[in-house]
Amino acid sequence: GKVLVDKMIEGLKSSQVAEIRKQFEKIPESELGKIDATRAVKGQKVSKEVKMDDIVPRVDISGQVHDGILSKLGDKKWQLRKEAMEEIESIVKGANCRIKGKDGGAFSALKLRLSDKNKNLIIQALKLIGLVVEAMGSGSGKYIGVVMEAILNCFADRKQQIREEAIRTLITCIKAAGLAKLVP
Repeated sequence: GKVLVDKMIEGLKSSQVAEIRKQFEKIPESELGKIDATRAVKGQKVSKEVKMDDIVPRVDISGQVHDGILSKLGDKKWQLRKEAMEEIESIVKGANCRIKGKDGGAFSALKLRLSDKNKNLIIQALKLIGLVVEAMGSGSGKYIGVVMEAILNCFADRKQQIREEAIRTLITCIKAAGLAKLVP
């Protein structure tokens, strides 16, 4: 998946990165993670399907998203709100973008940032929600309902960048948790 590709291409030239990404885009999403072994050792069975959780286990970040970060997300100063979102992003990326289904209160706090007066923070919050949802995978379904109304409200914003990021976040939510989790 995306996490492994990002790890593989670190330090490569931009032309090589573009070629690798182009080759990976040719693989249908339904085929990702599936392996059809064509050879086996004599006397042994063909290996079974590899699960991503076996290769890169999910990490519980709920303890790292503490009250200090959550209170910064509600601070009056936009710089502190931005810093708190960057901290959450670094926690998720530090877990190799593979986190367990506990958010530590992050979704509720991020929901409030989707109506922030600072439009750049709304875009950052949408990107962060997409990152957390993607990192959580299907476990994010129980939290998507918390932020869904606020994400949909972003479609009414006058700023095109916010509307476009809301679309990307919505697509990420659908891919991660399925359409049934989005509709109450």
